[in-house]
Amino acid sequence: MHSSDAVVTLLQSSIGTYDTSIPSANRVYPSLSGFHDELVWAALWIFKATGNVTYLEDAKQKRVEFILFKRPFDFSWDNKLAGIQVLMANITGNDTYRGDVENFLNHCITGSSVPRTPAGLAYFSNFGTNGYAANAAFIALVASKLNPLLSNHQRYQDFAVAQIHAMLGSGDGGRSYVVGFGNDPPTQPYHAASSCPQWTSPPPICDQSAFNLAGPNPHKLYGALVGGPDQNGKYNIGRKEFANNEVSIYYNAGFQSAVAGLKYFVKRSRNP
Repeated sequence: MHSSDAVVTLLQSSIGTYDTSIPSANRVYPSLSGFHDELVWAALWIFKATGNVTYLEDAKQKRVEFILFKRPFDFSWDNKLAGIQVLMANITGNDTYRGDVENFLNHCITGSSVPRTPAGLAYFSNFGTNGYAANAAFIALVASKLNPLLSNHQRYQDFAVAQIHAMLGSGDGGRSYVVGFGNDPPTQPYHAASSCPQWTSPPPICDQSAFNLAGPNPHKLYGALVGGPDQNGKYNIGRKEFANNEVSIYYNAGFQSAVAGLKYFVKRSRNP
């Protein structure tokens, strides 16, 4: 925790976005939402770990100062606002923060501002459809167990179930988007290590040319969620179709967390 304190102190004194100091990151992962959400996100988690209310009060103050109470479009690697809102609601039980959570999830669920694929997958982006939907499903499950229960808690669980089931095979075309699982799963994820040639002696060269190999990846990346279909439910299987087949930590973190959340409710016999 001493290291965490030191990092936060450094952040407070060296304000700016990470892609300013790492310009190459700007080409692929530019900081579009700024750094304010990360400051609050960090403060809340350190409070959770330490119980030091200074961090909680700092998060509350920055939420107002940086206007972090607006409804975000999604929960992603760049925009942590939905996570901040559900964490604030969890920590404090305050109706203001609970209302923020409801506002975000109503936006996700109604379908009026977040369109759907033909099978009902929430379509936040044409790049990594599954990842954004999985993140929203995770937020919905955390929100559904806030105490006291939100009025739409069952609706939030139902939304999460529908999203995860679509990724596992009840979605467009009945295919799974998880490598090594279910019906007709992905075989060519856009992933460096699993694209490398099979091990031989002497070891084969594994470089960017591996992405050009024909056929399934030599190494099966079991359990990895790929980007998913376009808005019309179309999915391209080729490795080079990285919008459909990229394997990202920020897809899989939300997906695996949501699956764990579903398991939590099943084990406690409170649906889904």
